[in-house]
Order: sequence, then structure tokens, then C-alpha cells
Amino acid sequence: MRFLVGLIISFCSLQMSAQSPQSYASSTISLRVSDLERSIKWYKHVLGDVEYFSPADGVVEFMLNEKTWLQLFVEESSSNAILRLEVDDIQSHHERLKKLGLAPTTIELVPNIISFFDFKDPDGNQLSFYKLESP
Repeated sequence: MRFLVGLIISFCSLQMSAQSPQSYASSTISLRVSDLERSIKWYKHVLGDVEYFSPADGVVEFMLNEKTWLQLFVEESSSNAILRLEVDDIQSHHERLKKLGLAPTTIELVPNIISFFDFKDPDGNQLSFYKLESP
């Protein structure tokens, strides 16, 4: 339920920002990691063939789409971040992650709204893949 509330708030925020005079050209999501090399390997494994680069020591950025970047940076403290990514085929992504040896949760369905599942990276950051459902 917390996921759904967060998604609704995000959607409402996007709707509001689309109507406001302020416009944002792109976004970067930052996650703390303890071992950058391990995390680069893990995220490449999970995200597939996406562009990435290192703009500074201890930092790497993955291009999620033309205007969204995932930034990993080294820091020993834990993170409470949650990264949620929309996908077209929830079932195939769920199966792919299981084949990669990860432990995604069961796909949950909120009828006519959303289906989603969660999993964690090596540092305990929570990730979710979701698919918006047609009413």
C-alpha cells in the first residue's frame, strides 16, 4: 500500500509540475553504495546494456533514458532510497531477475491500476519494477 500511495503522490506531483511555469529538463536519482565496482557490475547485470560513465572519482552514472540518470556514489552509511522503474512487461523482467539469481518478491497486482515487485541491490537499496495497468 505504501508503494501505491507513493506512486499516486509522484503521479500527482508530475501532473502539478506539468501545469506549473517551472520546467525541469532532466533528473538524476542518486544511491549510496559501499563498493562502486561491485555495484557497477550488479547494476549492469540488472539494467542490461545501458550507457554509463564516471564523471568523478567514486561516482558512476547510468543513463536510464534520454532524460533520467541513475547515479551511484561511494558512501559507507546506509540509504533508505527506493528506486522504482516502469517496465512494459512485468512478467519477463520478474523471470529475468530470478534467472540472474536475485530474489524478487512475488508480483503484486492492484487491479486496473498497477502491478509491481521489489528487490534489493547488494547495499540493501530497495528497487521496484512496475507496470501501469489499463482500466
